[in-house]
Amino acid sequence: MKNSILILYNEVMPYNVISYKALTEINNDLDIDVVSWGLSKKLTPYEAPKIPNVNYFLEDQLSLSNIKKMIQKMKYSLIYVCGRREKKYLKAALFAKKKGIKIIGQTDEQYYGNFKQLIVKVLSHFLYRKYFDFIFVPGYFQYEYMRYIGFKKEQILIGAYTANTKLFNDYYHSSKNRTLPNELNLLYLGRLEEVKGLDFLIESLKKINSSNIKLNVIGNGSMLDKIKDYDFINHTPFMSQNEILKKLDDISFFILPSSFEPWGVVLHEMAAAGIPLICSNEVGARSAFLFNNYNGFLYRHNDYKSFSKAIMKALHITNEKWITYRKRSYELSKSVTPEIWAETINSLII
Repeated sequence: MKNSILILYNEVMPYNVISYKALTEINNDLDIDVVSWGLSKKLTPYEAPKIPNVNYFLEDQLSLSNIKKMIQKMKYSLIYVCGRREKKYLKAALFAKKKGIKIIGQTDEQYYGNFKQLIVKVLSHFLYRKYFDFIFVPGYFQYEYMRYIGFKKEQILIGAYTANTKLFNDYYHSSKNRTLPNELNLLYLGRLEEVKGLDFLIESLKKINSSNIKLNVIGNGSMLDKIKDYDFINHTPFMSQNEILKKLDDISFFILPSSFEPWGVVLHEMAAAGIPLICSNEVGARSAFLFNNYNGFLYRHNDYKSFSKAIMKALHITNEKWITYRKRSYELSKSVTPEIWAETINSLII
C-alpha cells in the first residue's frame, strides 16, 4: 500500500515543486496531496505544473470539513503545515494530531528578541507546540527563534526552502567563461513592493549618480509606476525561471535590498547560478548564501553610507576577484538542495 502525505500551503512556487518532485523520486511509493491558495489570495501569476504522484487542491474550494474528510480517508503518514497564517490549516492539523499523525510546521521568522517574541515564547504551547511535532525552518536565524520559544533541538529541521539548484547550477557551468561586464549591471528579481526596499535602492543609486551603474528589475507589483521614469532602470515583468536564466549573461551582481525578508529563496537561486550578491542585513538567507567580502557585499538596511560603500566595492571589483566570487556563490548554494529537503521529509515517513 502506498504512503501519502498532505501539504497545507499558502502559495506554491517553483522551489516547492522541485522539492515535491525530489521527494517522489526518492520515495516512489509516495503520493503527495497539496492544498494551496487559489486566485483570490495568490501574490504571483505562477501556476504549478502537474508532476507524477502530486495532486493539487485549492484551499478556497475546501472547507475545514472537506480537509478533515481527506485526512480520514487518506490516512496520511505525515501532514506538513506552512505556518500559522491559515486558521483552517491549524484546525486540520490539530484534528490530525489527535489521530496520531505526525505534524510538521514551518516558519521563516527570524529571532529578534523583541517584546512581541517574548509574548510568543510565553504562549508558545498554544501558538505552536500544541499543533506541531516538528518545526521546519530555512536557516539559523529561524532555528534560534524556535529554540527560544521552546522547541527541542531534535524537533527542529533545517532547510525548509531550497532553490532548484540543478537548474541554476547548470547555468553556472555553462557560463564559466564569463568575464566582468564593463559597467555595474545590478539585478533585482522579486515583487515590486515597498517592503522589498526598492525606494531606498533607487534613491541611493540616484545619489551615487554613476553612469556606469544600471539596475535591471524583473517582477510585478504596486511600485511599477515608481520605477518607469528612470533612465538607469530596465524593467521586465514576471518571468519563468528559464526565461530569467537568459537574462543573467550581462549581470554583475544580484541585489536584494529588502527592509523585511525572513528568508529570500531568490538569493539561493542567484548564488546557485554563480552570481555575486549584495543584500541588506534584513535578508534571512544571507546566513547561508552571502558572506561579506567573500562572495558579495552586505550593508545595513536604510544606511546610505553602508550601502554606497558596498556599491563602490562592487563597482571597482577586479575581474579576477569577481570570477572568484562567482565560484564561491556557486559553492555556497550546495548547502541546501531539493534532495536534502526530500530526504529530511522522507526520514519522518519511513
